[in-house]
Amino acid sequence: MLAYERYKTYNGKSLSDWSKETGIKVGTLSFRLKKGWTLEKAVSTPVLTHSQASRKHYILGEMFTDRFGNKFVVEQQVENSSSGTPMYKVRFVESGYETTATASQIMGQNHGHVQDRLSPSVHGVGIMGLAYGKDDPKLFDVWRSMIARCYNTKNPRYKTYGAKGITVCDRWKRFDYFLEDAKRLPGYNKELLEKGVISLDKDTIDRKQLLYGPETCCFITKSENTKEALKRRWHEKEV
Repeated sequence: MLAYERYKTYNGKSLSDWSKETGIKVGTLSFRLKKGWTLEKAVSTPVLTHSQASRKHYILGEMFTDRFGNKFVVEQQVENSSSGTPMYKVRFVESGYETTATASQIMGQNHGHVQDRLSPSVHGVGIMGLAYGKDDPKLFDVWRSMIARCYNTKNPRYKTYGAKGITVCDRWKRFDYFLEDAKRLPGYNKELLEKGVISLDKDTIDRKQLLYGPETCCFITKSENTKEALKRRWHEKEV
């Protein structure tokens, strides 16, 4: 904070004066005022610990951001956890996604426990939705790699995928939807996928296909994938 901030006048008193009078640090007062708090609220609201804040609903109506910068509002207390800690409903402003969290999770430095699961957090495009990577680690790796090579310009395989116009359908940009569809694709076998025997392919059904989606993809063995790649190269040479 710049030094002159401390001497700005509010109702005839500087922040330093208000700080001495209330015991609240100048930086805290300045932060509150910049967030749009009224002077009355800024100087009259005590600085509480997380546990105190939970008990006194200090965070109700306040706005925070998750670690990706998505804004969310704390709307109401909804329940207590099994240990008796108050839980709060939060709503993300842009997506409307709602979840519950404790006060310490909401106000924690990294905000790692409160995340907008409907925001594009994977390579700026992929959305986790209501699923987690741990739900199926192998299919999560398949999905994340697909998103990366189509949209991440720094990915080593981008030049042969995204740079050539290959994209992912809107439905598959959400991991929970991809997880649901992938298990129904032709050739899917959980055991073979985990062993690395099969992989996701979009060229077997239609060699000219530029879209990853439930109607265009299947799972094939690595040897079949190699043969398909060779056929594709020969086809490109002929064209």
